[in-house]
Amino acid sequence: MTVSKVESRTVSECSLNNITSMDPLNEEWYENLIVEHLTEKLGYEHLYGPDVRRTDDSYRDVFLPDILPDALRRINRNLPEAAVEEAIRKIQNVEIGSLEQRNEIFNDYLQSGVEVHFFDGKEERDDIVRLLDFDDPENNDFHVVNQWTFVEYSEKRPDVIIFVNGMPLVLFELKSPSREETDASHAYLQLRQYMKQIPSMFVPNVFCVMSDMTQTRVGTITSDEDRYVAWKSADGDYSGTKAAAWSTMIDGMLPKERLLDIIQNFVCFNDSSEKVVKIIAAYHQYFAVRKAIVRAEEAVNGDGRIGVFWHTQGSGKSLSMVFFAHLLQRYLESPTIVVITDRNDLDDQLFGQFSRCARFLRQKAVQAESRRNLQELLEGREANGIIFTTMQKFSDGDEPLCDRSNVVVMVDEAHRGQYGLTERINADGHVSVGAARVVRKDYDYAFEEEKYRGAPDIRLHEIDVARPLEIAGERIVPVSGHHSERFEVTGYRIGRMAYLTDFKTIADAEVGKLIGVELLVVNALRFRPHPSHFNVEEALALIARVAPRRALITHVSHEIGRHAATTALLPRGVELAYDGLEIII
Repeated sequence: MTVSKVESRTVSECSLNNITSMDPLNEEWYENLIVEHLTEKLGYEHLYGPDVRRTDDSYRDVFLPDILPDALRRINRNLPEAAVEEAIRKIQNVEIGSLEQRNEIFNDYLQSGVEVHFFDGKEERDDIVRLLDFDDPENNDFHVVNQWTFVEYSEKRPDVIIFVNGMPLVLFELKSPSREETDASHAYLQLRQYMKQIPSMFVPNVFCVMSDMTQTRVGTITSDEDRYVAWKSADGDYSGTKAAAWSTMIDGMLPKERLLDIIQNFVCFNDSSEKVVKIIAAYHQYFAVRKAIVRAEEAVNGDGRIGVFWHTQGSGKSLSMVFFAHLLQRYLESPTIVVITDRNDLDDQLFGQFSRCARFLRQKAVQAESRRNLQELLEGREANGIIFTTMQKFSDGDEPLCDRSNVVVMVDEAHRGQYGLTERINADGHVSVGAARVVRKDYDYAFEEEKYRGAPDIRLHEIDVARPLEIAGERIVPVSGHHSERFEVTGYRIGRMAYLTDFKTIADAEVGKLIGVELLVVNALRFRPHPSHFNVEEALALIARVAPRRALITHVSHEIGRHAATTALLPRGVELAYDGLEIII
C-alpha cells in the first residue's frame, strides 16, 4: 500500500503516551481509549487527522488521499487503470438528490460494486469495480482516524472516523463520560448538525455511533434518536445484554470480517413513496439470521427442516426475514423462496416490506393469486424468485405443488389452531384441529377453484383475538376465554354490548375489554359448579366486575329452574334470557 501523502503515527506517539496523566474520563481520554481498542485489539491502523497531508488546504477531502486508488487497484487487479479511474470519478461525484438518496447510491456501490464503462486501449468495455473485498478482509485497508477536519458549509472535526479503503464508513460522536450536562442525546444532536453542515462526509457513511461511555448506540443517517440502538453482544451470547458496554459494540460490530459482513448483508433501504429509511440490523437480528443460515445449510443435507426463529413483538421480525432471504440467495445457490402466512393482512404487510427492500434483495417479490397461480409461479422458474402466499391456498392432497429441491419455505405466524387451518399440539400432547380446517375438509367442494354449478361460495375469515375487526361499519372487539384448559372460546364486544357464551374462565386482560358496556350477555349453565361453563355464582362475579347497566344470563340448562323464580333470586339489573328475546340498545 502506498501512503506517500499520509504521515501516520502510532497511537502511543500521538495521544496515548500520557493517558494516565490526562484528566480522567474526559472526551479526549475517551476518544483515545476507543482508538487504542481499535488498533491494539482489532488491528486497525491509526492516523491522527491533523498529521494527514491533504490534497490542498481547503480540507475538502472526503476520502483518504492515495489510499482509495491503491486499494481499488489491488482489489481489481484484472481491470485496467481506466476502469479504476472511472469508478473513483463516480463515487467522488454522487451529487444528485438528497443526502439519503446519495447515500443509497453509495451503499449500492459498496455492496455490489461500481458499474463502469471505459476504453481498455482496444475497445469500449463495461465491467464492475469492487470497492471492498468481501472474500478476503485482509485485502482491505482499515484506518481509524481521529480529529479529521472537513470543510463544506462550515468547518467541522468529527471525533473518530473509520475509513475502509480510504472511504469514511463509520463515524463516532463522543461526549465526556464525566460531564453531566452532556450525554448521548447531545451526541445525536451533534450528528444531525454534521449532516447539515458537512453532508458530503455522510454520503459514504454506513452507520454512526453516539456514545458517552455509559450509553453507546448505533444508527444510520435516517435514524431518529429512539432508533439508535445498543449492540449488546460481541459473539451472539445474550447472557449479558442488560447493559451494553462501549467495548461490546466495538467488539461486536467492528472486527474487520464482521464489519464487512454487516456492510454487505445487513444494511438495506426501506424505499417508500413517503420517505427513504436506511436500516441496519440490530444485534439480535444479526446473530439470529447468521445462526439460521448455518442451520439452513445443514438442512439441505438433512431432513430439510430448520426450526423456529422466535421474535418478540416489535423486534423486527419482517426485516430479519428480509436479511435471511438476502443471505439465502448467496449460500444456497439462488433458491426460490416461498413465504407463507395465515391471513391476508399479514401477507400484504410482509409483501410490502419485501417490496420496499427489492433493491437489496435484487429481485421483486410476487403474490400468488390462487393455488393454481402458486403452482404456475413455482413451475415457471428453476431458481430465484420470492413468492408470497397464504395457507388458505393450500388444500389436502397427495400431489406436491413443486418437486424442486431448491425451494425454501418460510412460515410466518401460520400457527393458529383453534380457528385456523392447522393442527395445534399442546404441551401435554393434545391435538386440536382448527375450525377452518374442519370446514374446508367437510365442505371441500365449496372451496374448489372450478366449482360445479350450484356449489356454495364460502369465504373463511379468520379472527385474530388480539385485533379488533369491523363489520358493516361497526367495531367488534374479540374477547378470548377458555371453555376448558384445552379448548379456547371467543366472545365479542359490539359497541355497547358484549356477548360471551361457553366461557369457564377469562383472563383479567380480557375482562378489561368489557369495561364500559351497557349490556353484558353471559353464560351460566346452572347453580352448582360445572367443569366447562360458568355457574351462576361465577357469572355474577364477572357481571359485578364489568358493572354493566343490564346483564342477561344465557346458555342455561333445565337445572337452573323456572324463569320467573330464578330471575327473582338474581341481583337487580340481572335477568335470565329467553327464546325470542329482542334487545334494543
